[in-house]
Amino acid sequence: MKTKLSKTLSLFLALLMLMSISSFSSVDAYAKSGKSTTKAVYLKNNKTYTSYDLNGDGKADKIKVKYSSYVYSSSGLGEAKIYINGKRRRTLSGGAAVSVRLIAPTKKKVFLVAEYQYKGGVADAYLYRYKNKKVKKINSRSIYAPFSGGKITKVTKNSFTVKAYTTKYDNGYIYDAAQNGPSFRINFSINGYKIKRKSKYLKTYSYFQCSTFKDFWTSTEKTYNNYNGPNMYADEGITIIQAYAYDDYSYSLQIEDDYGNKGWVIDEENDWDNPYFY
Repeated sequence: MKTKLSKTLSLFLALLMLMSISSFSSVDAYAKSGKSTTKAVYLKNNKTYTSYDLNGDGKADKIKVKYSSYVYSSSGLGEAKIYINGKRRRTLSGGAAVSVRLIAPTKKKVFLVAEYQYKGGVADAYLYRYKNKKVKKINSRSIYAPFSGGKITKVTKNSFTVKAYTTKYDNGYIYDAAQNGPSFRINFSINGYKIKRKSKYLKTYSYFQCSTFKDFWTSTEKTYNNYNGPNMYADEGITIIQAYAYDDYSYSLQIEDDYGNKGWVIDEENDWDNPYFY
């Protein structure tokens, strides 16, 4: 009787141990695999993150960023030191400050987003990937281009969206000092580790109205001034509809007056003393 009871107890304990091992193995496997994101994750100063698979090998890596962005570095630039799995893999420097974010379109595809901030609210941002124990830059033009700054608002498996904002410095001095311009939606496609802006036509993020600062002729063409568009008069209310991005850091704006007349504004003169809108 004792032998039978002992065998039953031993079987029960063995089964319990097997279930425990299985449970711990499941938790461990989940902890080691990366996760995706639907928005950009800001990497806080000196905090270690362990939930992201940076090199796509199916295991989560440890990443930590040390900033000297809050005080100027010895070079007079903002600085961000990136540590992955305990070793410093890259130091980013530039602007008055540098901040690093992370987006993970999939569990095995992660980008680091470095934002370089300058005076006047102007910023650039570039994407990096971790490969062969190196942090490599993958885009040569800021994802905010042709505008002054922005932020990533949405991340999906094959794309991400930037809400880009404009300041008085855009296109020379297109907006009056008291009025920043509208925000624009920039959509990017992701193919492997390559990114591409989906269109040069960039819609405003929301309905944006302002007034004209001076008299000027608009153009029927978006890439050069032919002055065949409707004439706009000073202090007239207009709506900014969309922008057209050139290959450099400039753009033209399509506007509409209260009477439904549409034209393109191309600031070829970069007239810092005589902006278009307020």
